[in-house]
Amino acid sequence: MKMGVHQHSLAQSWQNADQVYLYEPPGMDWSLEEAAKGSKVPTSCYNKVEDIVQQLKVIAQPQDHILVMSNGGFEGIHQRILDALAEDKG
Repeated sequence: MKMGVHQHSLAQSWQNADQVYLYEPPGMDWSLEEAAKGSKVPTSCYNKVEDIVQQLKVIAQPQDHILVMSNGGFEGIHQRILDALAEDKG
């Protein structure tokens, strides 16, 4: 399957979210920022996973739901988010 096959309908997948953070890794042959232009939800694009983790650490509140959607390992973001959020409780 060609990468980006759903790029024109991607923004529809998160329309029930409050905020969306996108990771655009180096070497992508299409732009997530461009794909997000039609979003009605506030959307931010990052080229470093650590920047997303740190942003979530700053804004996440108790009882928030964080959904990570990925078609790959995403540099271990799941555990990195959990670890970052746990630091605040330490």
